[in-house]
Amino acid sequence: MATKEHSILIQASPEYLSELIVSGIREELKRIQLHFTEKSQNDELMTKKQVCNFLNCSSVSLWNWENKGMLAPVRLGRSIRYKKSDVEQFINRKTNK
Repeated sequence: MATKEHSILIQASPEYLSELIVSGIREELKRIQLHFTEKSQNDELMTKKQVCNFLNCSSVSLWNWENKGMLAPVRLGRSIRYKKSDVEQFINRKTNK
């Protein structure tokens, strides 16, 4: 089934078109900035102890999940940290099963 498209022509000055484009770009940049700001807040790093407290688990369970590839750590030299967003995704995967 074919649909008919209608076009409407509007006369606009180059300045007005420029303002519309700039306004659209600003709105999109605000949306992107908000998305990354929210994401960066969830990318704080947690220590093993913090993750164990957060998940109410032992360090052995955390080690097992790491070795099974279920929760990937971030290695900073000899320090091991976990992204809070990864821990939250791990919880969501476990609760959705």
